[in-house]
Amino acid sequence: MLIDELSSRKCRRVRNISEIKVDNEPITSAVQMAEVFNDYFATIGSNLASEIQPSSTEPEFYLQPTDTIFSLKAPSAITVCWLLNQLDAKKATGLDRIPCKLLKLSSSIVGPSLAYIFKSCIDAEIFPNEWKIAKVIPLFKKGSKRELGNYRPISVLPLVSKVFEKIIYYQLYDYLQENRLLNTYQSGFRSMHSTTKALLETTNNWSINIDNGLLDGVLFIDLKKAFDTIDHEIILRKLANYGVDPNALRFFASYLCNRSQKCTVNGALSSVSKLTCGVPQGSILGPLFFLIYINDLPNCLDISCAKMFADDTNITVPGSNFAELEQATNSELTNLNSWLKANKLSLNIAKTEFMVVSSRQKFLAENCSELNIRLDNQPISRDDHAKSLGLIIDDRLSWSNYIKELCRKISSAIGALRRIRSLVSQSTAVQIYNALIQPHFDYCAPVWDGLSSYLCEKLQKLQNRTARVILQANCEVNSSLLLETLKWDQLSLRRRKHKAIMMFKSLNGLAPVYLQDLFSERHTDYHLRDSFHKLNLPKPRTNYLKRRVGYSGALLWNSLPESIRAIRSIGQFKKEINRTLQTFDSHSAIL
Repeated sequence: MLIDELSSRKCRRVRNISEIKVDNEPITSAVQMAEVFNDYFATIGSNLASEIQPSSTEPEFYLQPTDTIFSLKAPSAITVCWLLNQLDAKKATGLDRIPCKLLKLSSSIVGPSLAYIFKSCIDAEIFPNEWKIAKVIPLFKKGSKRELGNYRPISVLPLVSKVFEKIIYYQLYDYLQENRLLNTYQSGFRSMHSTTKALLETTNNWSINIDNGLLDGVLFIDLKKAFDTIDHEIILRKLANYGVDPNALRFFASYLCNRSQKCTVNGALSSVSKLTCGVPQGSILGPLFFLIYINDLPNCLDISCAKMFADDTNITVPGSNFAELEQATNSELTNLNSWLKANKLSLNIAKTEFMVVSSRQKFLAENCSELNIRLDNQPISRDDHAKSLGLIIDDRLSWSNYIKELCRKISSAIGALRRIRSLVSQSTAVQIYNALIQPHFDYCAPVWDGLSSYLCEKLQKLQNRTARVILQANCEVNSSLLLETLKWDQLSLRRRKHKAIMMFKSLNGLAPVYLQDLFSERHTDYHLRDSFHKLNLPKPRTNYLKRRVGYSGALLWNSLPESIRAIRSIGQFKKEINRTLQTFDSHSAIL
């Protein structure tokens, strides 16, 4: 925030709200604004849910029953004390006003008592009402600061309740993981998953289809207030289907019902509002319940594949021509709509996008006319690019739109750094670079690696420019010397390191199954030198597949020395890969 203020960059955090408009009437009183915000946040989910048409299909129609059983277990005092010690001392305090620091310092004293209370709650199958009251703070997003819809709620729950939730969360999540009940292609809120890994698999799959001469019809789904409209009865029915026993179900029913909130604006606190649907904002169990709620979405599809990151979903429909693609996409949209209605969710058609990912040659050969993609007689807009998980993906997978936006953001950050450079030391300037600029270069880099030389050069010039600003060097100084002085890798080398680490994780059980399945170890009857732990290489017909991780990642891995490929510790691998790749030719082919 300090950097934003020094550099005159826009800051989204609004400490005080001066005015809100309701029905074109201005409201300036803090108490009135708190009441208005509280009512808006408390009813937005239920109002939207009431507009959804009823369905004749039961939610269980899409579920596959399991024969496993989940039961809640009381925590030990040692576990509770450990969780109290893990609390972040900077966490905000809920309406109970019990500060985190106090809980941490007194963990050995209050831990056994809390363990007894938690056990009593599990035995009685209740979640205390006092722990279900949230303090809600409006956070400005974008647009006019006078519009209610331009704020999102930040919910703060009592810290003791979140410790209790963590205990329940670990038990339920471990059960779902051990019995493989969560969908393989759900990457949100899961350990060893990330946006990078999800996008690596998705773009790799699109490239395989392009390499096989197919078109990829991709629907980027936008659900309306998905977390706020979750139906409590349906989530409990789904939990029962996944093997949660009756005692635990009654506990979860108590956890979900009788929730309430108070909103604070400019120091004023609103009255209490009841919440009738949705998963609790700011909770530990809420995101897991959401995953369970939409876990069976892919079961409604016939020929397409859904890739999910929480509520961020894309559905890929393959087709050999545009007529086939149009028919299949509309059919899958009908299936999706039936699932949404059965689960009391709705699609935001205005924000749902459709894109055809293909090679230029295939696109021109098909001589495409306008595709008619519709849902409930409403057209789905078709675009040549779409934003997904923070990346702008274009229909040729060239990443030109994303790099253009990336350059804009980085240039702005460099300008901010230049304006304050004379006010800070060199070490502080480097810290600012690490905080404001380097994350842009790194985010999902293994996904969009394989850029054209022109786009690579554009990014490298930005890093060079930053080094020049930090070292206050003139244009005559060679940029390679500047990077060497700061001990920075060139961006192409840095991306290769990221990709190598991703390969290590994929081959050593530290990545989702869908990434592990992209690679298979090469087996041969001949004991050739340096053949240990090498991977099979696909046989690509096009550069699309050559640039994707299934090929380029395997090629990079095979190029590493056998001693590096044999490492089993991620820490040791990172240490060795830094030294090893430093010696590689920065212009090596395709990597």
